[in-house]
Amino acid sequence: MAGDPKKSEAKEKLPETEDHVLDALKDLQAQLEQLSGEKRKLENTVASVEGKIESTTQKEDDTRRQLAELVKHEDALRRTERALHKKLETLKSESSRVLEIKSRLQEV
Repeated sequence: MAGDPKKSEAKEKLPETEDHVLDALKDLQAQLEQLSGEKRKLENTVASVEGKIESTTQKEDDTRRQLAELVKHEDALRRTERALHKKLETLKSESSRVLEIKSRLQEV
């Protein structure tokens, strides 16, 4: 049984199989390294996009605050405009009365 043909054939195929397995492992290792590189690139891209989103969000928040301030100023200007308009109407009325009184005094 020492010269069993199946065993010797299996022993001959064993190095061949080991070579195929090693080659397959090397290929898988190369693919893994490539995928790891692609993963790093994607992670960097994601981080960059997240940074841009955060920056944009901050700018939007700043713009909203500025707009709110502008609305406050606009409201204050409208109130001032209304107050000035009332004062102008009051001054016109008083001016008319003064002119009327002046006219009467000149008649006397």
